[in-house]
Amino acid sequence: MKKLASTILAFLCPFLACGQTTPSAGGAVPAPHQLKWHEAEMGVVFHYDLHVFDGKIYNQENNRVKPVEDYNIFNPVRLDTDQWLAAAKAAGAKFAILTATHETGFGLWQSDANPYCLKAVKWRDGKGDIVHDFVTSCRKYGIQPGIYIGIRWNSLLGIHNFKAEGEGEFARNRQAWYKRLCEKMVTELCSRYGELFMIWFDGGADDPNGLGPDVEPIVSKYQPGCLFYHNVNRADLRWGGSESGTVGYPCWSSFPYPYSHSNAN
Repeated sequence: MKKLASTILAFLCPFLACGQTTPSAGGAVPAPHQLKWHEAEMGVVFHYDLHVFDGKIYNQENNRVKPVEDYNIFNPVRLDTDQWLAAAKAAGAKFAILTATHETGFGLWQSDANPYCLKAVKWRDGKGDIVHDFVTSCRKYGIQPGIYIGIRWNSLLGIHNFKAEGEGEFARNRQAWYKRLCEKMVTELCSRYGELFMIWFDGGADDPNGLGPDVEPIVSKYQPGCLFYHNVNRADLRWGGSESGTVGYPCWSSFPYPYSHSNAN
């Protein structure tokens, strides 16, 4: 089995002020869950998806639009989430995030909403739940669990940058259906696994009045104490603007409000 692709990220300060270059005495102060983020200092992201098993160098541009033909390539015969989190603990991480679903649309849990999930594969007779295993291992090693949800792209369903490909009534109906699907998946992930440190929508969750699902009320209902990142109405933290591991200094993490996924950098 190929090694799990994991990334250790030194995360940044929480959202501090609206549109300010530096915080002022009269500026916004961080909420308790933002302080928890700041104090965590370092976390680990475990990226796990069908493409871990295809034997190819990851090609994001292609993988976003071309579905995986055989999802039963997913067969982690030596999966050990305890080993993942023991390594994270040894590295000094205080939180960990798992990609529950990425650009393929494949879900790493027992979803009742999304049939394209671990129920569909032969591995563990279709009864595996890696999100459950991951969260359980996090708690075993005293690490705060978070979940990454990718809905901006779904190669299986032809969702490209939130938009259902096609024209006319068929595409509009599929767009509405996809928004509901996303809301159901988020409900499952927020309600089944206990308290979570963060829900991270990769690339955001867009505008619920536009192409995006209305996920913020779901997260607020089931995970009131977790960090939410992000849609056009709310972001409890921000991306530093670089995937190189370096950012400008100083970085106060402030940006205009309201904002969208496209300008939150």
